[in-house]
Amino acid sequence: VTGLYSRQFLEQHFATEVARSVRHGHPLNGLIVSINQFDQVATRHGPQGIDLLLREFTQRMKRAIRSSDLAVRVAENEFLALLTESSIERVPHILSRLSGLEVELSGERVPITLAAGWVAYQRGERADQFLERLQWEIAEDRRTGASAEAIRRAQAEMRRTQDLEALGRLAGKLAHDFNKLYGLPFTILR
Repeated sequence: VTGLYSRQFLEQHFATEVARSVRHGHPLNGLIVSINQFDQVATRHGPQGIDLLLREFTQRMKRAIRSSDLAVRVAENEFLALLTESSIERVPHILSRLSGLEVELSGERVPITLAAGWVAYQRGERADQFLERLQWEIAEDRRTGASAEAIRRAQAEMRRTQDLEALGRLAGKLAHDFNKLYGLPFTILR
């Protein structure tokens, strides 16, 4: 249903990804995400509801990460993105793109929330140790809700960036119109 790699695949290929990361000097980070409404959807909507939820979520996950990243289904309702080129600071932005999902089930819009955890790979770490640290982080997020706050900060940062870009475009348009109207050079200092 998901079209994602399995946990077994991850465990078999983890060393290859580590070696590639070291060879190219790229960071290697992990993001684990759990769908909070998974059991609720299973109970109320059965296998068809779960299939729809999984399809919608995995499509969004594939769009949220880079094509070079590895998307893995590690458990029934848990997914891992092995981020092979993204810095750990980018994780809240990825989570932001994953958030806000709603699935229509039996004519009802069901908002989907997530618990998440992320860690940076530590040199010499085995796949099982890496996954254990991720599990600890997601359990901590369920307790504290830290990922929701990280998502809010990332969304606020994206809005500020968009506002500054819009302001820059407006200033450029005004300068262009001024030059066009008066034939005088007008430049915006940056």
